[in-house]
Amino acid sequence: LLYTIKFEKDMFYRSLVLACLLLAPYIAGIRYDLVYVTSNKDGAETTLEVWMRLLGVDTGLNTGVVTIPGHDEKGKVDEHNIEQAQDIGTPTMVWLKVEGVDAWWMAQFQVKKEGDDTWYTTETVDTRVADSQSIFCNLEPAIEYQVTTTTSTDENAETDHSVLLTLHGAEGSTRERNLDTPENDFLNGARDTFTFYDIDIGALECIQVKLDGTDGWKVAQIEVVMGKKQYATPSLEVFLDDEPEFRLDEKFCDLFVEVLWVWHPRNVS
Repeated sequence: LLYTIKFEKDMFYRSLVLACLLLAPYIAGIRYDLVYVTSNKDGAETTLEVWMRLLGVDTGLNTGVVTIPGHDEKGKVDEHNIEQAQDIGTPTMVWLKVEGVDAWWMAQFQVKKEGDDTWYTTETVDTRVADSQSIFCNLEPAIEYQVTTTTSTDENAETDHSVLLTLHGAEGSTRERNLDTPENDFLNGARDTFTFYDIDIGALECIQVKLDGTDGWKVAQIEVVMGKKQYATPSLEVFLDDEPEFRLDEKFCDLFVEVLWVWHPRNVS
């Protein structure tokens, strides 16, 4: 009898191990892509560990606490991903805390879950995260913004410096973004396109651009695609520069709007 029990116990454990080996490829964790931005405030950065936890629709579902790297330079955009065994459903909130006496000023936090095309984002919060001041920030579905700038064909219209952009809408504003791609942007006559995700700001009212430097830029036009609408400035030919007769910062609120045509095939019976 004892031998039979021992034999059955051994067979049970062997079967359990075999089942785990067979199922392992199908029990992969859920990947979460993260984007988090350090504020542009002086002293916003920190070299200490920042702890993060994502919460789902039911606050009982969360990713557990993980450490996110980066955040060591003001204005820096960090990208990171984590893999967690638990699927928390739709991310609705992020919890953050700094481990230590230093603080981190966070501008914005975004997350996209594996298998979901939607990015979820906070507003532009510019808030302090510390050991004694952990924070919870709400996440909401983000929308895609596609911005196309056209540089004038005039001589010396191009710039080597950064162009910062903020979109202002009827229901809010996007975070100020540094328009940049791996290519050489803002060359004479060039059309450069930039894509990003942010809160839904409603109907676009103004496009604000700022030159971050002293190498002037002459902008001919700016176009923005949001959902099914395209907004565009008229022909501008506006020169941004730090010279007294010019401005580094301009806001364009005279916009044309066009509803983009979307083709839907009919059902053919």
